Amino acid sequence: MQFLRVALTPLALSLVAGSAAMAKDCEQICFGSLPCQVTEISDDYKIDADLCAGDLLLQNGARLIVTGDSDRMISVEGILKVNGKSQIVAQSSLSAPVKVSKPATAPAGASYPRGPETDGPGDANAGANGGGGQPGADGADGENGLQAPHLILRLGKYAGGELKVVGIGGQGQDGQDGGDGGRGGDGQQGGRAIPGQPFGCRSGPGDGGNGGKGGDAGRGGRGGDGGDGAVVAVEVARGELVNIEPLVTKQIILIDVREGKHGTGGKAGSPGSGGLFGYGGRGATGCEGRVEERKGISGPDGTAARDGKNGQDGKPGKFAVVERN
Repeated sequence: MQFLRVALTPLALSLVAGSAAMAKDCEQICFGSLPCQVTEISDDYKIDADLCAGDLLLQNGARLIVTGDSDRMISVEGILKVNGKSQIVAQSSLSAPVKVSKPATAPAGASYPRGPETDGPGDANAGANGGGGQPGADGADGENGLQAPHLILRLGKYAGGELKVVGIGGQGQDGQDGGDGGRGGDGQQGGRAIPGQPFGCRSGPGDGGNGGKGGDAGRGGRGGDGGDGAVVAVEVARGELVNIEPLVTKQIILIDVREGKHGTGGKAGSPGSGGLFGYGGRGATGCEGRVEERKGISGPDGTAARDGKNGQDGKPGKFAVVERN
C-alpha cells in the first residue's frame, strides 16, 4: 500500500484536531492495581469507546477490536509495544453475513384424478380444470456491509514487533434466491358416458379438464453493498515522525483500509410446471368412450423471473501519519 502523509479527509483532519478534547472521554482499562500505568492485552479485547493508556502492551496474537461504526481514538501517551504480531481491528472487518436460505416452494394448484381409468364427475359432465400454482416468493435483498469506523491511533513512541491496523469495510450480504413457483394442478377426467334405455347413449362422455398454469418464479434478491473502508490517522509526538514513517513504509506497521466487497445477487427461482390434462370420459354399455378424443390441454409453465443484481463495492479508506503540534 502506498504511504500517504496527508491523505486525510476533512472529517479525519477535524478528528485529529479535536483529539485532545476527546481524550477526557476515553475508556481506561487496567489489569492490576490503580493507578493504571501499563495496559496489557493478551487476547481479544473489545472497546466501544475511546481508549486511553499510559503504556499499551499488546502480546503476540492479541486483537484490540473496535466495535460499532462511530469514530474512535486509541491514545497511548507513552509507549505502544507489540510482542510478536498483534492487531487493532474494526468489527466491520470481521463480519461475515450469512446468506438467507431459499424460500419454500409455493403451493401447487388443486389437482384431480386425470384418468384414464377414473369415472370423473357424474352425469357425463366435463372434468374440472386444475388449479393454478401459486407464485414463488421474491428473494429478500442482502443487507449492506458495515461501515468501518474512522480511527485515530495517537502514539508517544512505538516499540517491538508487527502491528496490523485493519479497517476493512464489511462484506455485503448475498441476496436471497427466489422461490420456486408451485406446480399447476392436473385436470379431471371427463365424466363417464350414461347409457340409454334400452339401447344407445343417453349422454356421451364428458371432456377432460385442462391442466392448471404453473406458478411464476420468484425473482432473486439484490446483493448488499460493501461497507466503506476506514479513515485511519496515526498521530505521533513531535520528532517521532522520522521513526514511524519507515515502519509504515516497510509494513511493520501495516494499515489495511480496503473497501468491503459487494454481495452477489440471488438466483431466480424455477417456474412451476403446468398441470397435466384430464382424459376424456370413458364409455359405458352401448356408448363408446372418448378417452383420447376429448382429453383436455396441459397447462402452461409459469413465467421465469430475473436473477437479483449484485451490490456495489464500498469505497476504499485512507490513512496518514501526522505529527502532533
